[in-house]
Amino acid sequence: MSRIKNENYITIQGWMINELNLKGNELIIYAVIYGFSQAENQTYNGSLQYLADWTNSTKQGVSKNLKSLVDKGFLAKNEKIINNVKFCEYYATKFNTPVNNVDQGMQQSLMGGMQQSLPNNIDNISTINNNKKESKKESKKAENSFDRLISKYLSDDGYADSDKRKELLQEWLKVRKAKRAAMTDRAIELNLNKLNRLASESKMSVVTYLEEVIARGWASFFKINNYNNNNNSYKPVREEIVPDWFNQKIEAEPMDSKELAELEKQLACFKQDEPEPTKQKKEDKPISYQEYLKSTEQEP
Repeated sequence: MSRIKNENYITIQGWMINELNLKGNELIIYAVIYGFSQAENQTYNGSLQYLADWTNSTKQGVSKNLKSLVDKGFLAKNEKIINNVKFCEYYATKFNTPVNNVDQGMQQSLMGGMQQSLPNNIDNISTINNNKKESKKESKKAENSFDRLISKYLSDDGYADSDKRKELLQEWLKVRKAKRAAMTDRAIELNLNKLNRLASESKMSVVTYLEEVIARGWASFFKINNYNNNNNSYKPVREEIVPDWFNQKIEAEPMDSKELAELEKQLACFKQDEPEPTKQKKEDKPISYQEYLKSTEQEP
């Protein structure tokens, strides 16, 4: 979609054609940049796409036109490296005619309407840098807030291993941040409030519990059921799932004489229907080759 608005315009002056012998896309590009170069120390730092929209061409074609204008000495080019990114700005070097009233009006339009529609790279970089600074300030503020929460947790009972707990909690915060979990005061406070209880339910010291939480990469605290305290190593425990009815005692109901007689009758029928066991054939004993020849000899 073109960035050129219906109310935007440029002015092509006669000396640009007669004295500079410009034509085609180079003439349009020069006229646009000339409009941004009339004020002192002011340059064109817009995008290639904006010039491509004015010339109804491609950014590659605009790059060739700019290089040609620079080689001819009609434009000057400045390069700036900001955050390892190169930005280019151009300004016109030929001012062969004085600026008249029409030019001033054009300048106001260019400097007002058109420049406002241009993406100003320098302003964008400044905005990005400001946002990064604010983000760093907020991150630093959050870290200080977390430190206060940890200090409050450690000061409640005056633990003997406070330094180790603080170190592990800070490592756990890094794990939580890497997991992109909520890094709010309330979320951290809720986890700290249940830390001692979950460590006790897991039958582990708080230090050992925190080490295991970090090793498992947990963003929150949960009870640990499968931890081997003998060698301080994690071993999964296989849990057998048994249905509720498995352990229930089933008592047989007593049978009366009539039911017992009927059951014996049915068992007798099954016994009659059983097939007789087949007799196994007697296995042949192996014979020698001489015996085989004798057995195959025919009587005369």
